[in-house]
Amino acid sequence: MARPRRRSRRASSPAEHRAPSGGDRARVPEPIGEVHGVDAANLPDIVEAGTPPELGGARGARAMVRATARLSVLAAVVGIAAGLGTAVFITGLNLVVSSVDNVRSSLAWWLIVIFPPIGGLAVGLLLWRADRVAFVSACGTDSFIDAVEEADGRIPRRVPILRTVGAWLTIGFGGSSGRECPMIYTGSGLGSTVAMTLEGWRARAPRPVAAFLDLSPADTRMLAICGAAGALGAVFSAPFGGAIFAVEVPYRRDIDMGIFIPALVSSLTGFAVGALLVGRQRLLDASGVHALTWQEWVLVALIAGAASLVARLFAWWFNHFHDVVRHTRERHRLPAWAQPALGGLLAGLVMLAFPQVYGIGEQAVRDIADGRLFTGHTLAVATLLFVGLGLAKMAATAFTVGTGGVGGLLFPSFFVGAALGGLAANLSHGLDPGPFSNHLAIVLIAMSATYAAAGKVPLAALLLLCEATAATGNVALVLPLMAANLVAFALSGRPSVYDVQRETSARHHRGYGLALCVLVAVVLLNHFVVTL
Repeated sequence: MARPRRRSRRASSPAEHRAPSGGDRARVPEPIGEVHGVDAANLPDIVEAGTPPELGGARGARAMVRATARLSVLAAVVGIAAGLGTAVFITGLNLVVSSVDNVRSSLAWWLIVIFPPIGGLAVGLLLWRADRVAFVSACGTDSFIDAVEEADGRIPRRVPILRTVGAWLTIGFGGSSGRECPMIYTGSGLGSTVAMTLEGWRARAPRPVAAFLDLSPADTRMLAICGAAGALGAVFSAPFGGAIFAVEVPYRRDIDMGIFIPALVSSLTGFAVGALLVGRQRLLDASGVHALTWQEWVLVALIAGAASLVARLFAWWFNHFHDVVRHTRERHRLPAWAQPALGGLLAGLVMLAFPQVYGIGEQAVRDIADGRLFTGHTLAVATLLFVGLGLAKMAATAFTVGTGGVGGLLFPSFFVGAALGGLAANLSHGLDPGPFSNHLAIVLIAMSATYAAAGKVPLAALLLLCEATAATGNVALVLPLMAANLVAFALSGRPSVYDVQRETSARHHRGYGLALCVLVAVVLLNHFVVTL
């Protein structure tokens, strides 16, 4: 019996594939083109560029945990650097301020006018020789926003040193500005420096370490934001407020919560390092504020509306003056290095009328909150003085920062809000002192609402002020603060003291819903801890 033939295992060639028969048609090979190797590097993307793949199940959960742990470690390193930088900044600033005050106290009071232009001239010469780009942005927060939105967080290494020294000279010699915004840009510069340093180490590191240090542009941007959060958490003693601020301030009507966890890790780390080295920075103690009466709630609504108008005025005046200075510089009518000196001279003239606006002005804010400022005057005179004080702070800040002085607009906005709160408390108490006994609460509500509207940061303004005044767990104060912030923010329109803010974030984010959940959790947690 013949054995059956075994089928050959040889694969058929492409030419052996035949078209199906069709009557008398000749059978011809089907043309399928030439065969080439596949280059994986040139395969088309099946997802949009920059979009992370969506992983599900246990594998996706493990990948998410590993990525979060990696970013948290990097954020903690940046937070340590930001905390150390903040400690150096605060120590140096206190030294310069005390030295200048010792000299100023030995001179006639009206010579206050000469100190801001001296500091402005020194800052102008420093930046003209080392960092002329600093004259383009209005303040440190504007520079931070441009860096994270346009340059993926890459900031020159010299920026932290230059901005630190520039802020020492500006604020130390009485320039009307805040210390928070310079530290925001300085902290982001430190975060960028850490990222670039790690990239340099990666080339010489073993393979597992090199993979850990492999930073994408999104990672570099994240570390710059974490540096800003760490610096603000340290300088304002506000770990949660620093994290929320860093992800909220780049946008007028949005908040990027996609990197909130790394920002919070960095802010907590920076806060811990700063508190360990220079102590906690307390503005006031508002933990004992009691519940508001219904008359005071009506006053809160009026304050919120007034705060939106004050914020619009401040934003318009500051941005308009900065544009005038920029156009003057571009027409070569005034050297850039002389701008801060001229601005300091104008600010010094304002300080002759209202010396309370000299420097940061923390003591004046405390006096307003305690009801000690402008006492002994009639109601009409005190009203005019509070209005003049707020306008004077706006003008002096625009003259100082708008001409190139290194400073910020966060605390000046709080100062202007404190003047508004002092005015509201003074008027309400003068009309009927019975229902309006929460003087401190009224001032704090006006401060928070003014900055929420001026900087477009309703959540950050609330947390920053609450943490700086030990009032985070005081629900009786947090609720009216939140209400006033939201109303003032909604009525403030588009004008902002940070003119470079984007409208919304183009990146993946979870928005205000998650941010509000975080806010509620922080308030409830602090309230539970306080009541234990």
